Amino acid sequence: MPTTAPRRSGSSLAPLVVDVALPLAAAVVVAHLGGSTVAALTAGAVIPVVRTVGSVLGGHHLDRLAALMLATSVVGILAGLVVGDPRLVVAKDALVSATIAVAMLLSCRGGTPIMSAGLIPFVTRGDAAKVAAWHRLSAGSAPFRRLERRYTAVWGAVLGLDCGGRAGGAYAVRSRGCRGSAAW
Repeated sequence: MPTTAPRRSGSSLAPLVVDVALPLAAAVVVAHLGGSTVAALTAGAVIPVVRTVGSVLGGHHLDRLAALMLATSVVGILAGLVVGDPRLVVAKDALVSATIAVAMLLSCRGGTPIMSAGLIPFVTRGDAAKVAAWHRLSAGSAPFRRLERRYTAVWGAVLGLDCGGRAGGAYAVRSRGCRGSAAW
């Protein structure tokens, strides 16, 4: 029987809502209102910029989930600025996903793998005792850390293969030019 009452599941999912859902919603709204891809991605990057800079300047640890969303936005913006080939429009999404795959794989090299930040709210359901147990295991159990690295590496590798397949598929199609690419 836990000694502390579990938090509501909504509060345990708050970081995912703020760092992932709100930026995606901002990008979708701007695109729906007729904004360019670059404008939509820029709108979606505002919250991750504020959260990433705020976490670093506030003397806290780097908010890795916000930093990851910021990195994907920057990659998407840069790719959107150079679009002129319709195949790159398709490959651009693979490039953004590849950024996440690389971040996952690099996070396996040291510290806590980035997949843990997304799994903790789901596995613990916001129960403070379960969150504390997760952090104790992560800090003190070599087998637990190996499992964290393993599931993060598997997801990173599978996502990387998916990205390679999408990019390869995009360039397997012959290009006929891209009319109106200036709208990007």
